[in-house]
Amino acid sequence: MSLRSVSGGDSDLCRVNPKLMRRLPGLYGHAVKGLHTARHNSTGISAFLVPMPHAGLSLGKKEDKLGIRASSTANIILEDCRIPLGNILGERGMGFKIAMQTLDSGRLGIAAQALGIAQASLDCAADYAHKRTAFGAPIGKLQAIQFKLADMAVAIESARLLTWRAAMLRDANKHFTKEAAMAKLAASEAATFVSHQVIMQMAS
Repeated sequence: MSLRSVSGGDSDLCRVNPKLMRRLPGLYGHAVKGLHTARHNSTGISAFLVPMPHAGLSLGKKEDKLGIRASSTANIILEDCRIPLGNILGERGMGFKIAMQTLDSGRLGIAAQALGIAQASLDCAADYAHKRTAFGAPIGKLQAIQFKLADMAVAIESARLLTWRAAMLRDANKHFTKEAAMAKLAASEAATFVSHQVIMQMAS
């Protein structure tokens, strides 16, 4: 995406190529980050709130996604969109910092989603291990299956504790950038590992 804003009186004129981002049905505005100076560094980026409806702002079609379907995704298109200077979020030049802070919280959300996927997969695997029989007994009585279930549980609980730690720091208004990144990594890897293990278990 490329976006540039040009000051003009009491408003900024924004020109932007289509940007793919999440939006919720009924949302009343969008936060947009764009360059407001010729400096190509973080100090040249500001964040704006663009209300809806707004001249120069249009939405593309809703994407038909494979997952996270409760969160709508569409192109947001701004063409010669005038945004009042009063709509700047924070201070001019603070857009990059705002974006990074948003990503920190976003990583927590992704970690929570991944944990839900991993836990649901483990629950499914445990239920299957009780119901599926082999050699006259549930496969859950086989040590090889028990080892796999244990590995899944360890991966999930490790990621869960990292996610809780990051969330506690955020709730306490403390710095949690590192912890959020660790939680996202651990939870996403746990979700991938557990779901793959369950697929292989059910294919046996």
